[in-house]
Amino acid sequence: MSVDEEQPNLVARVRLAVATARTKMIIEGRPVVPPAKAKRKAGGSLPGTPRKPRRTRVVKSPTPKEGRLHLRDLRRRGRRFAEDLPTDEERMHYGGLEDEDEAAERDALEEDVPMQDRVRTALTVPTRTEVLTRISPFPNHIAAGGKEMRKRFKFQYKDIPEPLRARFNSHLVPPAREVAGNLDPWASLSLSDKQALVDRVWPHFDYIVRERDLVYDLIDYRIAEWRTEFRKGVHLVVEQHFEANADPKRYNFATCAGRAAFCRDQLLDGNDEDLPLVWADYQNRKGRFENPLILKVFGTVHVRECNQIEEGDHDDKYPVGALITAKLVVEQVLTYWKSGDLCVPKGTAGYFSQDNWGNNTILRQGVRTPVRKGSFFVATLKSFSDEKWNGLFMAASEFMQEFDNSQKNQEVPEEVHGDDHDYILQSD
Repeated sequence: MSVDEEQPNLVARVRLAVATARTKMIIEGRPVVPPAKAKRKAGGSLPGTPRKPRRTRVVKSPTPKEGRLHLRDLRRRGRRFAEDLPTDEERMHYGGLEDEDEAAERDALEEDVPMQDRVRTALTVPTRTEVLTRISPFPNHIAAGGKEMRKRFKFQYKDIPEPLRARFNSHLVPPAREVAGNLDPWASLSLSDKQALVDRVWPHFDYIVRERDLVYDLIDYRIAEWRTEFRKGVHLVVEQHFEANADPKRYNFATCAGRAAFCRDQLLDGNDEDLPLVWADYQNRKGRFENPLILKVFGTVHVRECNQIEEGDHDDKYPVGALITAKLVVEQVLTYWKSGDLCVPKGTAGYFSQDNWGNNTILRQGVRTPVRKGSFFVATLKSFSDEKWNGLFMAASEFMQEFDNSQKNQEVPEEVHGDDHDYILQSD
């Protein structure tokens, strides 16, 4: 028999043997499992043969010169490490037993996530600003009609519930500004001061003021706006004073030289111990804090604000801080007019702030010298008698009425000289 004839017979005999073995296994109740196909990997060997020891692969750590370790490099190394683990034939899977279901873990390992997405997810941490600007009202706090407020840098007037808004501006803000005017210059209302105001305005509303809550912050905002009114009002008062040109023989305000001479005579060297600005008659030292410029600003801003308070609800203290604030803003503006024209310094030097016009320390000829611009006259004003204060209130009210009458026939500009970027109030 030739070779070509024997080959089909051999295949037929093998198929017959396989069919006979399957039939026997079915009769005996054993599962029929197809024989595993042995595959030879590149450089590998058939199952059952001794495996050659694998050489240890040394992986260098990335250096700054080589750049950062990318996610694709980690996946490649993970695959190479998985190849070194025991295979399924040795009844082990990825370091675990065969009966463990690790399909989800394998899918996660094989998932190809872009590097930029993984970095963004890992760095999604709220910043300090985001944490501090989240507004979460407490149950006993005022919320905006029960609606969730958006993340903002500041509370707003609309955050107050509708039934309480009207009384906030008309009954809470004027007394708050009056109390601020009775304190030392640049002082802030304490937590107890704000709680007393809330109890007076909303006696039937059980509201507890806490630091940095809605009412606490809004009161501070309204007081800061009140100090801004001093800064705006003093420009109008000084301009009106120059336009009136009441004594052209002494100071001709129509010229730069006349305006510069007036400012220099009012300020001298700026020393509060001998400042002509605070006197009505500097030569005879009469009328301390009765200078018309100071009283006009004091009347148009603070006295006008206090007139909105109902009779009998006024604070029993005198406005020491408000009168000194009026003096400070007049002194500041006259300083900017010393050349005869209004020259406001750029940047923070032109701000009406506590750093520039409060108690601080300056460097003079290499020596640190304390400057008490804010508190120098506090003891003096607290020593004024009731009669003195009554005279100041009456004079300020008259100047306020005179100022209002002069403004009726002319349009008041929204912005005075200078840019708000160059001349900004900073009260905190």
